Amino acid sequence: MALCLTGLGQVRYHPLEVVVVADPAGLAAVAAHPLGHRVKTVAYGEPNLSHARNLGIDTASGEIVAFVDDDAVAYPNWLDALCAPFADPQVAAAGGTVIGRNGISVQWGPRSVDSRGIHRNLDLPGPDWSLPDLPHGEALRTEGTNMAIRREVLTGLGGFDERFRYYLDDTDLNMRLTRAGHRTAFAPAARVLHHQAASERRTRARAPRTLTQIGRSCAAFLHSHAAPSEAAPALNALKRSEHARLVRHMVGGTCTPGDVPRLLRQFEAGAKSAALDPVFHTFAAQTPFEALHDQAPTAPPKRVSGWAGRWRALDQEARALVEAGHPVHLIRLTPTALYHHMRYIQPGIWLQTGGLFGRSNRKTPLFQVYARKLRVEEEWNAGPLAQVVY
Repeated sequence: MALCLTGLGQVRYHPLEVVVVADPAGLAAVAAHPLGHRVKTVAYGEPNLSHARNLGIDTASGEIVAFVDDDAVAYPNWLDALCAPFADPQVAAAGGTVIGRNGISVQWGPRSVDSRGIHRNLDLPGPDWSLPDLPHGEALRTEGTNMAIRREVLTGLGGFDERFRYYLDDTDLNMRLTRAGHRTAFAPAARVLHHQAASERRTRARAPRTLTQIGRSCAAFLHSHAAPSEAAPALNALKRSEHARLVRHMVGGTCTPGDVPRLLRQFEAGAKSAALDPVFHTFAAQTPFEALHDQAPTAPPKRVSGWAGRWRALDQEARALVEAGHPVHLIRLTPTALYHHMRYIQPGIWLQTGGLFGRSNRKTPLFQVYARKLRVEEEWNAGPLAQVVY
């Protein structure tokens, strides 16, 4: 939560209002944060993500409502890129790119989804936002940790269906948006880094601890969107997909052979217990807008780089720049071929580590010869701050 809020503090979009819906531990983290007094908070401790989002929409006062998870960090230009499509009046919603746990590789790019819950990767033109025309029955998929919707459209649809406590909550909304005739854009430059913290639902390695809610959500989604003749076969296909995922975790050592049948039984039990009638929200009147900053951040991003052996001096330099208001990309290299990783750390530093000769992009060779200056320049140009305009 604290890292997420620090990242939002570096987002240059203005005016920006931040609403946090959280349990007591999350609210305590907000209260202890330097920006906590400029944040709207809603106390909520139930395991229902859709209801929590609806409560946040109740409290939000902007014309556009954007969503980010508490274990994710937004790039400084996130909202500039994510909100750009809304200049077109036909755009009702927009989604962006989600970067995975290594901080560099794309976890989720542009995808579509159909009435059976089947996803398809899309090859869209970039780097500007686009408004793809999809086949009938498909919707553009937006990820719950990186999406924005016009508030009047969202409330008009009843918000998120509260049957979806977790999983397919955003996908159900995508299908309802499309069915209502609304258009959704994809903005590739709108990026968030998803750390994917461990929870009661999954381990740090993304292995599921339970599949009950996933089974329940799959059955509810198919009842709402699939043809009756397609629902049962589609549910079996989704179960097979979960089985394949569990086998991959078992092979990778992140779950045991005994976990597989136990979790699949939970999936089946959840599917049988799914509620069939949608549960929509009645929204309250908007409250006064409260901006996170009095004005947009103006300090330009800075780059700090050097050998990892000088980490103390590099760290001090980076922290001093953050203290002065600059977002910082700190690149620490070793004379090796180690893979690169990116993390966002307090007090607001994008820290990249790896070998001078190692790869950061999965599509490049495992070993490449570089001069240090050239490597730093290349990583900066591909990094989270290169596209930030101040």
